[in-house]
Amino acid sequence: MCTRFKLEKSIKNNDQLQKAGDNSEQVMVEHINVYNNGITREEAERLLDEKASAVMKQNISVANEIVSERLREFNNKTMSRLLEEKVLSVLADPSSVEVLVKAQREAALGNRMMDQDMLAELLAYRFKNKDDRKLGAAVYKAIENINLVDDDALLGVTVLYAVTDFYPETGDLNGALTIMNELFGKLLYDSLPEGNDWVEQLLILGMVRTSKFERLKKMEDYWYDVFDGVLRVGIEKKSIKYTEAIKILKLHNMNEALLIDDRTDPDFVRLPVANKAAIGNIKMLEPGGKIREINSSEMNALREIYDLYGDKITLKEFVQEIEKYKNLATVRKWWNDIAAKQLIEVSSIGKVLANTNAQRIDKNLPGLG
Repeated sequence: MCTRFKLEKSIKNNDQLQKAGDNSEQVMVEHINVYNNGITREEAERLLDEKASAVMKQNISVANEIVSERLREFNNKTMSRLLEEKVLSVLADPSSVEVLVKAQREAALGNRMMDQDMLAELLAYRFKNKDDRKLGAAVYKAIENINLVDDDALLGVTVLYAVTDFYPETGDLNGALTIMNELFGKLLYDSLPEGNDWVEQLLILGMVRTSKFERLKKMEDYWYDVFDGVLRVGIEKKSIKYTEAIKILKLHNMNEALLIDDRTDPDFVRLPVANKAAIGNIKMLEPGGKIREINSSEMNALREIYDLYGDKITLKEFVQEIEKYKNLATVRKWWNDIAAKQLIEVSSIGKVLANTNAQRIDKNLPGLG
């Protein structure tokens, strides 16, 4: 599992929030009954109930009726997710059953309602990527840590992750910042943690790495690179560069609609990407409505057009734009306070749990895989 998600795939959320995404096929639950290896929904439900009964017998410190109700709710949520992801077949694998039982134990002990949703989502991640050992290990540790991470630490790691791993696929600065502001409006469901106790907890649980000898980049410095494309002046319509851009598009049989008007200045156009690297995520529409991946020749052509952009706005001007958005200003102050003291990076375990928490809040956000 990479320390950062690469933009090999993208998923659109409203105005195109992106991250390495999920290619799973969504299906109608009520129409799924039998799977390739012969495991039916009824058999899977019996398996979940059987393992839940065993978990109940091991939990003598909690009243049985409480454990029973928690496990019943958790099994229902888990079954729903496994049906949606079409992965019931993995329950034939003993190692998958072991992970299921681990999640049931944590569900039985947990007293936060949101933990059940997160545990069910973690199982879906694990079963969809059953051959990915690194992801599997991270998911297992995340399941193990559900009841150990407190609310402050969970919120903190989720926001740290969101700053570095989500960014919008859009063609102008105002649009990009609006999308990010709305995202953090959802993620800031409580006050951001203060002090260092929450960082220490995440460090103990292996969800972050820290260093007192290095410093985290300020948020604006980090985003100044990530948002490169939307911070540059685009291509003026009445210019030689615009004529050259149109010529490049025609030469590669690409539609001029790839150049969109700048929302802040209609006399300029730009590509619908936040930075040069995101060009590889553009989807091409063919005659007849078929959508395909961009090819290397087209990618190189659009990179040529990207290089025709003008200079960036200054970092100071960028900060002024960020500060116009309440949620971004809040996150920026919090992030930069941390950056002044230490380096902190979210580990693979932290990423798994943070993404799961983010998806609990907004189901439309991109998943891990």
